[in-house]
Amino acid sequence: MIYIMNLWDKASKLALMIVLALFFVACKEELNNVGKNNIGDQFDLLFEEFTLPSQVIIDSIFTSRFNLLTGTYTDSEFGLVTSEAYTTFFGLTDIDLSGSDIVFDSLVLSLRLTPYYYGAKTETPITIQIHRLTEELTDLDGRTNLSSIMYDPTSLGQATFTLNPEKYDTLEVTEEDFKLTDSLRIKLDDTFFSEIQADIVSDTTAINVPLDFYGFAIVTSSSDKIVSISSTSTETNLALHYHTVEAGANADTLIYFYSFNQQGYNKITSDRSGTPIAGLSDDNPSTPITPENNMRYVQSGTGVTTELDFQPFLDFFADKEHMIINSVELSLGEIASTTDLSAPVGISLLNTDEEGELSPLDVNGASFFTVQTDANTQLFIPFVANDDTGVYSALPTQYFQFLYSSKVERSTSRILPTVVSNGTVVSESGFQVDRFVVHQDSIKLKVYYTLPK
Repeated sequence: MIYIMNLWDKASKLALMIVLALFFVACKEELNNVGKNNIGDQFDLLFEEFTLPSQVIIDSIFTSRFNLLTGTYTDSEFGLVTSEAYTTFFGLTDIDLSGSDIVFDSLVLSLRLTPYYYGAKTETPITIQIHRLTEELTDLDGRTNLSSIMYDPTSLGQATFTLNPEKYDTLEVTEEDFKLTDSLRIKLDDTFFSEIQADIVSDTTAINVPLDFYGFAIVTSSSDKIVSISSTSTETNLALHYHTVEAGANADTLIYFYSFNQQGYNKITSDRSGTPIAGLSDDNPSTPITPENNMRYVQSGTGVTTELDFQPFLDFFADKEHMIINSVELSLGEIASTTDLSAPVGISLLNTDEEGELSPLDVNGASFFTVQTDANTQLFIPFVANDDTGVYSALPTQYFQFLYSSKVERSTSRILPTVVSNGTVVSESGFQVDRFVVHQDSIKLKVYYTLPK
């Protein structure tokens, strides 16, 4: 009896499965017909891919109020890149140092490096020298990578150290990792120190203990790397060492600190002789070039960048009525791996006019200098790397919907290396020299759109 019951149970289940299968097949056929009759017969879902025209251009960039860069490195694609840092400072507290019981001992400059460096992956000595500025460091917000300032060629002091690339490559820009970087202490020249002591003593008001000179130039006399100095760390400072005297004997040994606090800028230049972009001229930045090797170039710090032309998109869709743009993908890659030097972690796009000048684009009553995302925030295109190459890719759909709906006739954008800091997209060009090279044919715009039949 049990055996017969099992057979009946299996037969019942089999019959039920057949009925259900026939039901779902019927539903599938009916659904396919519904989809076809209501969408496929009325609209076309289409795709178009454009290779965007592009050209290489150079322009000055703001480098003030960032971390300080100093050093030199040689790049086969971008030439000899050099950075010098110029900075001023101010006292942290008010204190009276004009008393007769105060004796000044020394002036010591401390520099805390950040985890960022660029250049050779070998451990070679780097010598940093300190020079005295001979003119006032003004207009900090307007200083660019090409701004010049005069300084005395006589060195006030120097430090030689060896940076370990293997260690620095593992560090992140975090408070904990900052503690693992090199910290340099440079005792400044006694003659120079003697010159400014009289100014400190004569200031009876003692407001921030003024020093009667304009600031420092931080340069390298020997280097195969560009290194970064934190301008916000408390360990980057100028320390006035002094002691007090009571009854003819030394009493307290004290220190007064001056802070940089981003009061400086970087002069970043490059000698591009013999490189594929030798035709770029700092004296005539408005003249673009198209390198013979069909590559496109972008570098933070030096102002070398690539300008993209969206004209193929505008021309193709100019006469298409009642179109809906569903999605747009902009990509650059594969990034050429010509060296082991790193690429910017991300890029943004600056809107430019027909003359190549930065020009805001009006979107829904607001003016934007950068290409925007769907949330009306600055578009950040992250760099995604694999073992040998990488790609920049993002979805600026709303931006291209606006170009189409507003019947814009001309649109170009310039690449700007960027980072995300505290949730905000900011330029990295003033405090880094990351770079990348990409083939012109790999700059793609992919558009998915719908048209009525």
